[in-house]
Amino acid sequence: MSNEPPFRISPPIAALGLFALVAIGFGIWFALQKAPPALEISEKTTVVTTPLDERGRIDYETPLNDILGAAVTPESNAMVLLTRVFGPRPEGGRGMPADWWKRLGVEEPPEDGEYLKDDSAKWLNDFIVGDNGEETIRRQAIRDEEETLSREPWKTADSPHMAEWLKANDKPLSLAADAVKRPQYFHPLIARDKDGNKQDLFNALLPYCQKMRAIASLLSSRSMWHLGEGRADAAWADVMTIHRLGGLMIQNPCSLIEYLVGVALRSVALHKMVKIIEVAKPDLPQLTRWKSEFQAKPVNPNWEKMLGVCERYMGLDTLLSIKESLENRNKPQGGGIFDAEKEFGSIRSNRASIDWNDVLKTYNDHNYELTKQVVLMTRRGAQHEQRSSAQVALNDLERSLQPSSAANSSQHLTRTILKLFIPAILKVAQTSLRIEQHTVFMNLMFDLEEHRLQHGSYPETVDQFNPPRDYFTGEPIRYKRLPNGYYLQSVGQNKIDDFKEQFGEPHHGDDIVVKMIRK
Repeated sequence: MSNEPPFRISPPIAALGLFALVAIGFGIWFALQKAPPALEISEKTTVVTTPLDERGRIDYETPLNDILGAAVTPESNAMVLLTRVFGPRPEGGRGMPADWWKRLGVEEPPEDGEYLKDDSAKWLNDFIVGDNGEETIRRQAIRDEEETLSREPWKTADSPHMAEWLKANDKPLSLAADAVKRPQYFHPLIARDKDGNKQDLFNALLPYCQKMRAIASLLSSRSMWHLGEGRADAAWADVMTIHRLGGLMIQNPCSLIEYLVGVALRSVALHKMVKIIEVAKPDLPQLTRWKSEFQAKPVNPNWEKMLGVCERYMGLDTLLSIKESLENRNKPQGGGIFDAEKEFGSIRSNRASIDWNDVLKTYNDHNYELTKQVVLMTRRGAQHEQRSSAQVALNDLERSLQPSSAANSSQHLTRTILKLFIPAILKVAQTSLRIEQHTVFMNLMFDLEEHRLQHGSYPETVDQFNPPRDYFTGEPIRYKRLPNGYYLQSVGQNKIDDFKEQFGEPHHGDDIVVKMIRK
């Protein structure tokens, strides 16, 4: 047996070693606790799990267009004919990418065609003479004249050059009228750069969507021309084309932008209908026919698709773009959301601690709650108490996004996105209520006109027609019979009477007003 003393570790060294092991172990544990987990591809986070695009990201464009275009054929899709109204380059510049036409299921229309001539000043170039200064003034004068002629009845003698401009647009406007009689509307969402490379959905172009306003503008002018010339049915048909086009865009939107354009078109049509009935003074058979056309196809916004699918997929695609850009130290392709370097810089500096699974799950949870409450608030036939309850829930949801010193990096990022998104949705929901209230007034207007034709005067009250209450206050809608007509009024979102019987004013603040003044 060896006489060497046994190997011993001195207490100080042993303590130091034990401390080192504990420190290393705690460091590993702490790192595991702080390091965000890898991105989870699941229904709770990314919602869509396949396919991946050429960038290695979830391809939201494919499933989104699959959903939007489900059961839509080129023969049933109004958008196919509408592309023939404007041609392949509705806003000039480069046209739509090849993938867009493939999704639509048709060939791109030829460059040369009898397309809509929506710029009155450009088409009426023969009437523009003089130097550049005079030309600019004349162009503006023509546009001002167009705006005036879209509001009140006029005759050919009042503006022969405008009448010729409308005649030159007869073919594309007739095609638009045929288009809106189709049952479906599908505008693919395709995002490509000039070289055909896939971009974020946020960059998807909507040139045809924006040009729908041009159809409404021309038809507004033409309807007032028809009305001035005594062609009441032709005037009504033009306004119904605007009405139907707006309805298609409201019921089948691919984005909030498209929905809002649809609402704007419907608003134009509703105002024009009042003017036509006021001036044309239709008899009972004609009025009944117009009423039947107006009520033939009620429009219900598809919030589940618009918010629960379209905006959800766009939002998730944007979030993954932000994740990619943070990791690559670049700004996201989406641009506008994070153009403010203050916001982006704050998130960038804490990017290592962002739990993207938490971000995506929170976004989805808010999207679900937002969609649910907007549906409840805007549902046709909902009681005022239900609308108020949904409004309170939406306000609470918005307040929950206020800055908090306790918020971690993941929460900060999610709030930054949602605090831009949710207020916009709340405004859209209020817009939806306004157009629905206006539509209710139009239905009631038909009842009142039928009563006048059958009994010789307007009724003292509208109670016999069982009208819904004011969508914004829950109180009875305001109806007042006048010596030469009547008016219907809702006080609107601000719940303040901005109207006060100022009949000469074209606008009444926040109020929704339908006036019928018999001259």
